[in-house]
Amino acid sequence: MIAGAAILSVLGSGVASAAPKDGASNGDVSIKAIMALKHTKRAGEVCGTDVIDKETGQGKTTLVMNVKKGVASRVSAQMEISKGAISAGVGYDVTKSIEVSKETRFEVPKGKFGTIEAYVQYALYRGDIYTNNGMGVDPKFPTGKMATVMKPIGVCFNEWAK
Repeated sequence: MIAGAAILSVLGSGVASAAPKDGASNGDVSIKAIMALKHTKRAGEVCGTDVIDKETGQGKTTLVMNVKKGVASRVSAQMEISKGAISAGVGYDVTKSIEVSKETRFEVPKGKFGTIEAYVQYALYRGDIYTNNGMGVDPKFPTGKMATVMKPIGVCFNEWAK
């Protein structure tokens, strides 16, 4: 190691901080294990549960819905890990909004009341959280914990008449 060099540590907030090479604290900087998301795999697609748009009408009519919306990814982890490490693990910036759009038409029969509800469609990713316990920047040690990322990829609809 080069004299006077510092070890970089990624904190849960996604902020990198430096600490003296000997691991000592300078009063306000603490060494935390550098985390990484590895072995990330796409685990299918899911429809969200939050309605992002809704259209209703009395038949006989055609309901038309055109959805265009910026949506944030949903991230959850079994332990603290930075958004930067998660972004690197899934291959895109999980902090940026992704625009989804789609249009649907629904024929409501005469005498019925029709409804269309729109939901975000997500690609589901799961990965293992690794740490190197502050011993360098190449994570080698599995924590036994996972992170899940739901990336917005489209819109799904629920349509009915009663």
